[in-house]
Amino acid sequence: MHLGKEARHLLPCTSYSAPPTLQVLLAPPDDEDDGDEEALTRPALRVTLDVNSSAYANARSYYGQTKAAAAKTSKTLEAAG
Repeated sequence: MHLGKEARHLLPCTSYSAPPTLQVLLAPPDDEDDGDEEALTRPALRVTLDVNSSAYANARSYYGQTKAAAAKTSKTLEAAG
């Protein structure tokens, strides 16, 4: 198949090794205190999803990263105090 110069930029790049990902912003979970100003000013969560992985694999990755970040924060607070 012969493509003109204009169409060549539309072909997928096969040398790129990173998995296709999608970043989504999730609204913070609603609490029972809808009138609380702090609940209204919480930032959205940025979650990176791997398009080639299942929902379970993406959730496992997200919660693994969250757990590792919490452990790191805990160690930092222990070292500082």
